[in-house]
Amino acid sequence: MSKGDKLEILVEQHFRWLFEEMNFQVISVRRQDSGAQFGFDVKVQFYDDDDHPRNFFFECKDYSTELNFNSLLRKMFELDSSAYKADAFIAISPKIQISNIKDNTLESCRDKFPFSIDLWDTTSNIEELFALNSDFFYELYK
Repeated sequence: MSKGDKLEILVEQHFRWLFEEMNFQVISVRRQDSGAQFGFDVKVQFYDDDDHPRNFFFECKDYSTELNFNSLLRKMFELDSSAYKADAFIAISPKIQISNIKDNTLESCRDKFPFSIDLWDTTSNIEELFALNSDFFYELYK
C-alpha cells in the first residue's frame, strides 16, 4: 500500500471518528475511487447543528518533498467543476509545509470559490488534530 493510500484511509477513519465524537450525525464517509479526478480524496457528509447536510472534501498529500500550492489549486478547480456540492475543501499535508503561497493568494482563492478553503500542514498544528486519537497519531507519525 502506498503512503498516499495509507493517509487517505487514516483520514477517512479519523474524521468519521472525530465527527461522531463531536456528536454530528455522519451520513457518509468515503474515499474517492483511484484515478477519478474530482478534486478530492475523502468526502465526509454530515448534518450540522441546524440539521443541514454538509459536505467536506479532503485532499490528502503525504509528501516528504516539496508540496507546491499550485497542485492544490488544480484540485480546487476540479472540485468546483464537478457535480458535487462542496461546503469545504481541506488540504491535508501532515509532514511538510505547503509551499509557494503568496500572502494574498489563499484569500483570493477563498473569494473565487463557492466553498470554504483551508490548508492544514505542519504550520497549522495538524499533529495536534491527529493526536486527538493516539491510534491514528501513531499510525501516521510512528
